[in-house]
Amino acid sequence: MSSRFFANALTVDELAQVAALSPRQVSRAFRAETGQTPAKAVEQIRPEAARPMLEETPHPMEQVARESGFSDLGRMREAFMRQRSAALRNCSTASRRGRSI
Repeated sequence: MSSRFFANALTVDELAQVAALSPRQVSRAFRAETGQTPAKAVEQIRPEAARPMLEETPHPMEQVARESGFSDLGRMREAFMRQRSAALRNCSTASRRGRSI
């Protein structure tokens, strides 16, 4: 999937139009299938789209942020930090329960 896809707003209303459902039905169906809201999914997908661009292209970070759907570089940084914090919490929880990761 092209990173340009993520540069769009990706609103529930747009998804509802494409799916020929109401926004509420889309939100319910999405949560039932994925266990998370559409907004949470987009929040996780955008950094995943940005990562290869950061690693494999010479594009400036500001361009990567825009092409990944972030409004600015600061928002992209915040999203990466939230993902990192969540990963660290998961590691900590797993180690306290005696599980390996």
